[in-house]
Amino acid sequence: MKHRIETLAILLLITVYLLTGCNKSKEQPAQPAPVDTPSVVIKTPTNDKTKDPLLGDAGKVPVPPSLPKIAEPEIPDNYKGDPYFYIPSIKYEIHTSTADGDVSYPLLSLQIQQKLDNLGVWSASGQIMTEAGPITQEQRTRMEYNIIAEGFSDLEMAQFIILTGLSDTSVKYAAEYAQKALNENPNDYETLYVWTRVQIDPAKSEQGYRRLVDMNPNSAYLLLMLGRNLVSWENPQTDIKEGMTHLKRSAALAPDLKNGLALRVLGDAHLKLKDDDTAIAFYKRAQTIYESADTQNMIELIESGRETKGF
Repeated sequence: MKHRIETLAILLLITVYLLTGCNKSKEQPAQPAPVDTPSVVIKTPTNDKTKDPLLGDAGKVPVPPSLPKIAEPEIPDNYKGDPYFYIPSIKYEIHTSTADGDVSYPLLSLQIQQKLDNLGVWSASGQIMTEAGPITQEQRTRMEYNIIAEGFSDLEMAQFIILTGLSDTSVKYAAEYAQKALNENPNDYETLYVWTRVQIDPAKSEQGYRRLVDMNPNSAYLLLMLGRNLVSWENPQTDIKEGMTHLKRSAALAPDLKNGLALRVLGDAHLKLKDDDTAIAFYKRAQTIYESADTQNMIELIESGRETKGF
């Protein structure tokens, strides 16, 4: 009898235990056992064999986004030249240049051309004359530009002067009109570009290209122009390292830009640092993109031991 009581007690305890477990399972669902997942480690390749012997890691450096996205000006197919100098309101004719090939030359309207023809300026014994009396060449040029400017904005006037060909005289007037345009639109990309292109002072040119690169950091052309400015023979040596960085990025982004000009300028920069072997290496790399007699002459001059200042 005692044995049966003990057996019943044990069965009762088991039943209570099972009922309690079922209730707990209804209150809180069982959680799956944690799985030990190994963390994924992303390693940056460090194989130096893939590094460009001349440009280093310039081609691998992540290119920063261009903010805001800079849209190139829309130009017709028959326009040959820098798109940022294009003036939509006028006509062009093609001129052939030995340096640049076919280029678009701007034409004045018949109305403006008629006013220039009726300016009443002539030469007498080497003296520039008007009905009011003699004037200087600068005064005559100013009178002509004032007439031409009647049909243009300040920006278009600067673009027009650039398109007709810059000289020691005309660049001054182009810079004046570009400055007026920039004063009106100090943050306009196209206006800043035109203003920068007509600066004679390397410091002002550098200032302009720095701002442009900040606006459009993916532009191989702007990196080329800024780098070229910084490594030029007119600029102090302290800027040359930064200039070479910009030039290498330009060459990595677009090696054939302007027939490999970034590579040639990098050759100049190393020549300035008296690193003749590296200079020759850059010149030879440029020659693989576009064979230039001037570059070949430069290589031969360096190899012969004669001093040169580059291009």
